[in-house]
Amino acid sequence: MGLAAHQEEIIAQLYREMYRKLVVYAENALNDSLAEEAVQDTFRIACSKYDELMNSSNPQGWLMNTLKNVIRNIRKEQANLNKYFVMTMSLDDEEFMEVCAVGTDVHKRLEDTEVDLMYSDLLTEEEYQLLTLIVRYRYSILEAALEFGINVETCKKRIQRVKKKVAENS
Repeated sequence: MGLAAHQEEIIAQLYREMYRKLVVYAENALNDSLAEEAVQDTFRIACSKYDELMNSSNPQGWLMNTLKNVIRNIRKEQANLNKYFVMTMSLDDEEFMEVCAVGTDVHKRLEDTEVDLMYSDLLTEEEYQLLTLIVRYRYSILEAALEFGINVETCKKRIQRVKKKVAENS
């Protein structure tokens, strides 16, 4: 169910008026890539709830409150993903493979692009690549070490640093 032309124009006007304010607010609460996504979600919700938006005495405030709700939901998802990440990093290889098997809830979460958005701004490129190999592609520590051309102990230490960084930012 699309919007009529005059409704699209009203949304476009609100977008021009509020976009920068919403992005700045979201950037203060989230990393840059998630902030942009949160604002886009806010306007997607505004389009789907057009009547509610227009019945509000303060459409700009309605958008801001919607953004706050979107941010709260993103933070909940971040906390859940961080929990899964930390949990999977503490398992031995066999347990890890079982928990992350195709079709499990953990596997679905690890395949989600939100993982990319959450951690790409938090970690360095090398840390992010290591995280991806270990968590998403289920490399063993030995395989990850070989991929990076480092020894196993160095790889373990890097994984510890990544875990610490993620835990501090969750």
